[in-house]
Amino acid sequence: MEEHGDIAPHGRKVDDAARAQDMYGFTDREVDAWLSARCFSAQTAYDLSREGFSHEQTSILTDAWLGNYKDPIGFKVSKGDLSISGALEAGRYV
Repeated sequence: MEEHGDIAPHGRKVDDAARAQDMYGFTDREVDAWLSARCFSAQTAYDLSREGFSHEQTSILTDAWLGNYKDPIGFKVSKGDLSISGALEAGRYV
């Protein structure tokens, strides 16, 4: 996880994110996979995984919803620029 360095969104360090991820029952390997997919929120990773998303699917780039930028689904959801329902919709068209 150290390879991810500081996490810019929300100003959290990887160690903080890893502790939060652990609360949701993710393994170290899963934490690394979600971070690699740019999904930096433990709650978002948990919510997306409950909806059937894998970390691979959340790494798909989208320009859906708010913010005039293209980034992975997991990042946009964790930033609040894409809802879970929007992520489900965006995932259908990628």
